[in-house]
Formats: sequence, structure tokens, C-alpha cells
Amino acid sequence: MEGGVSLTVSARNPRYIGFFLTLSLFCGNTCNAANQDTGVRLGFEGASDPVCYDVDWDGTWEVLLTGAHGEVVAYSTKGMRKIWRTTVGEKSLTSVVVGDFAGTGALVVATASSDGTVYFLRATDGSLLAKHNVGSPVTVPPSVAPLKSINDAQRDGVVVCDDNGDIHLVALEGESARGLFSVSNTMEQVD
Repeated sequence: MEGGVSLTVSARNPRYIGFFLTLSLFCGNTCNAANQDTGVRLGFEGASDPVCYDVDWDGTWEVLLTGAHGEVVAYSTKGMRKIWRTTVGEKSLTSVVVGDFAGTGALVVATASSDGTVYFLRATDGSLLAKHNVGSPVTVPPSVAPLKSINDAQRDGVVVCDDNGDIHLVALEGESARGLFSVSNTMEQVD
């Protein structure tokens, strides 16, 4: 196949087999499962669950991954060529989400870290736009929330659940990020 890539996925890490099979269906690449470690090397440890999104609007999906030491990387699905790589801190990161967090129509990548920081990155080059600390570690991947339903804003927000079970809504506002509200996991019992 011209312009495609043949990925060989190790059966020692089967959680990625379904992802790469799906990738092969949508992107026209081929994928083989094998009992040896061959194929694309990511170059960092502790890779998150991969996320596919066309972050540069070129009609081709990119694969976004995070690592155990604050790395975020984007690969083109055409040849698995690295588009950009950045490091945002030293702690492990959740999988990413992609949305219009700035309200400009430009895509932004968001991830959270085990030190409680939510990072917003420019989707086209990985540069850090803003960050906000929610106060407790976050190890569960964030979600995207349309803010139109909350405050009639024409942008998305990031919802994270910290390790205490508290839920936080974080928004990108200009060149900074701020928490819009938090919902505590602790409940007082009323007799």
C-alpha cells in the first residue's frame, strides 16, 4: 500500500491490538499481531491509551500519546512520523482530550497530571497555552464539556475527577486557565 505503514503490535501488550486494528480500518494502514516486540517505538515509558484526532485539519488522523514523565507526543498516521513532542512537567499524564477550549475554532489538546495540573496545549505544535492545578492528583482521563450549556460560552471546558473523587470544571480563558467550579465527593449526612 502506497503511503501506508505496517504496524506490528506485540501480543505482550494486547490493549493496543484493538486500537491499531481500528487505526488500520480508518487510515488504510495494515496491522499484524505478533509474539515479538517489533514495530513503532515510542521513545518514552508508560504510554497512555492512544487518542486519534485530526489536530491539524489536514484530513489525516494523528495519534496522541502521553508518557510517565510528562511527555505529550503527536504522530501522523501516515508513516507514524512524529509531528511534535513536548514535556509539561515531570509527573505521569492522563490520556488527552481535544476540543475548542479557546472558543476560536482552533483545536486545543488537554491532559491532566498526577500532581493535579491540567495542561492546555496548542494542537498543531504542542506548545503550552496554560495550566491550572486542581489541588489533588488526577489519574483518570479528562472529559470535554461544552460550556454553552453552563454559561452560554462558545467554547469547551475540561472536566477532571481527582483521586479524592472531586470533580472539577477547568476552562481556558485567554492566556490562563481557571477552575470554574468543583463538586466535592464528601457528603454530609443530614439526620
